[in-house]
Amino acid sequence: MVEEAIELHSQRRSWPTAVWLPVAIFAVLSLWAAATSKGFLEADACTHYLSASFGFKQPLRFVSVWDRPLFMILYTPAAAWGGVIGARFVSLILALVCAWCAWRTAQKLKIPLPELAVIFTLGMPLVFLHSFAELTELPFAAVAGLALLAFLHRKWGAMSLLLALAPLGRPEGFGYLLLGAAALVLYRQWRWLLVLPAGLVAWSLVGWLMTRPEPYGYGVLDFLLWLPRAWPYSAESMYEAGPLLLWKKQSTGAYASSFLLRLPMLVGPLLFPFVLVGTWVYLRDWRRKICDEGGRDALVTMLLPWCVLAGHSFLWWRGLMASNGELRYLLINAPQWAVIGAMGFAWAWPRLGLPVRKLRPALLAGVLAAVPACANLYFRVVPLPLYEDDLLSIQVANWYRENDELRQKYPRLTASYIAVYLYLEYSPTDWDRTVMWGKKMVKQRPGDVVVIWDEINGTKNADASMCVTREELEKNGWRQIETFRHGQRVWYAFVAGE
Repeated sequence: MVEEAIELHSQRRSWPTAVWLPVAIFAVLSLWAAATSKGFLEADACTHYLSASFGFKQPLRFVSVWDRPLFMILYTPAAAWGGVIGARFVSLILALVCAWCAWRTAQKLKIPLPELAVIFTLGMPLVFLHSFAELTELPFAAVAGLALLAFLHRKWGAMSLLLALAPLGRPEGFGYLLLGAAALVLYRQWRWLLVLPAGLVAWSLVGWLMTRPEPYGYGVLDFLLWLPRAWPYSAESMYEAGPLLLWKKQSTGAYASSFLLRLPMLVGPLLFPFVLVGTWVYLRDWRRKICDEGGRDALVTMLLPWCVLAGHSFLWWRGLMASNGELRYLLINAPQWAVIGAMGFAWAWPRLGLPVRKLRPALLAGVLAAVPACANLYFRVVPLPLYEDDLLSIQVANWYRENDELRQKYPRLTASYIAVYLYLEYSPTDWDRTVMWGKKMVKQRPGDVVVIWDEINGTKNADASMCVTREELEKNGWRQIETFRHGQRVWYAFVAGE
């Protein structure tokens, strides 16, 4: 009866203040961070931004596995016409779409005070950081959140179309395709099964038409093999394996924590207890819930993020599929984590003897979400500064740009760190100015190329063919011509020996 009373109270009062106020605060802070951050959240963000900014000039990027078709479609117009700010504005919109998905999902599941799901979404530290970053997790989270919402409303066509886009956003999309297929089979919606692979088929067809590779020997079906053959991920990760449940000492001497132990960092340390409470609320009486359609929907919503956490934990633990244990992988379920937390908060609020009046529940949730951000006053994270690798990239770019004699002799450059291209204003795939980084290039020893290499970025990559050690460079006849230093970081420039 407690939940019913809260729900009736929530329905009686207008919701805009409890929803639009946190949205407005979040948007203002995100735009401020986007405008004042000089650096990128991480190297992958710089990579994706470069891809989007050159997308119209190099259309082949739209079918690149690294660049992700979904990301390119969403970000290329904004990056080409609005630069970094334009791209970051798209990320803000996607973060707000995730919050809307969480809110509507909470309403569909009849969670008391569903507006709490908005606060729990926007209160996630990683959602805020990604709202002004150029990464693939938020686009995927938005598409997956909309797909789940379509499933809850039994909009099978919309769900199938959205899930068809999922693999174009991130590799987890393949798992979502299987889940979607299972849902269509269980609900006997057979005709929509043909829609699910449409995105992958279109991707492979367009990629095959744009690249025109050598025939594979299967005639008109050759185009279906383009995507599998273009897929770059190594089955065995080049990154060090991590812990499954607790922590593990790495070869560097530092300890790596599991996804499970770092989950409070994702959902917010003061909001995390309510995620645990919400999980328990959903799991109790699970046998009864399985027999009820609404109960099944609630279990699916709750289990989805926990299953993704389990899957990524296993891959990192076993050193598979290029997993390096980055917490942002779990951001693809941001709306669902928020719904679970909102359920836990709404269940706990009246049982703590707190009154359900006005905006008090939303206000307390907002305070709990915002308090950890105060640490930024003492340990500055935002705005994002230029880090050592960024400053080294500027140093390398100035060195190469200002050395006319070097550029005439070595008109092409390749670098293990992507920001070098950013500050040179080069596209990494402009083959008149660059060459593809990797072992193949090292063995071919092109005589017109300067190689910029460092120990960290040069030896770690999701694609094993792009991991190059100093020993490999020297063994293949490359000689060092310059050293770049900043703080503890050291980079080197190599050219093919004569």
